[in-house]
This record gives sequence, C-alpha cells and structure tokens, in this order.
Amino acid sequence: MFRIQHRTAGDVVQGALPNDRRPALETIDAQFLSRLELERKRLTSTPADLEAVAGQLGATLHSISLRARAGWSPDRLRAFAAAAVRQALMVLGDSAA
Repeated sequence: MFRIQHRTAGDVVQGALPNDRRPALETIDAQFLSRLELERKRLTSTPADLEAVAGQLGATLHSISLRARAGWSPDRLRAFAAAAVRQALMVLGDSAA
C-alpha cells in the first residue's frame, strides 16, 4: 500500500532527501557529466563548468517528468526538452545550437 507522507521544511534535515534519493540524483548528473566530457573534444570551446551543466540537464529531466505528470502533451514536452538542450549547447559554446 502506498502512503503519502506530508512534510514541512522543518521536517527535512539539511542535505537529506526523503527516502534518500541522493544516489539516484547523483547518478543522473554523473551520466550527463560523462556524456559532456566525451563531447568536450568536439565542442568549439568549453568555458562552462561541465558539472553545473550536467546538473542543469538532470534538473531539466526532473522538470520534464513533473510536467508530464501535470498533463503536458508529448509535443509540448519534446519542445521543452529541445529548448533545454539548445540552451545547454549555447552555454557550452557549441556552434550547432
């Protein structure tokens, strides 16, 4: 049986997530970072902090899942994702953006 727990900001210990989701978030960011590091050679310049960009892409993935649950259409989700990828490419200095 699934039970919803209501929490307030005071219930959450600094640095902890309910059910300890940190490993999952860190894995997502690490996968994006790994891919960005592979692409580093192809990019025209990499003035950006790759860890920050990887975190932003991971946050975008989370945002897409929330928006899907909120009822956004697949086309709208794809457009949102494409815009986020274009933004990341611009930050990275890729001329393909």
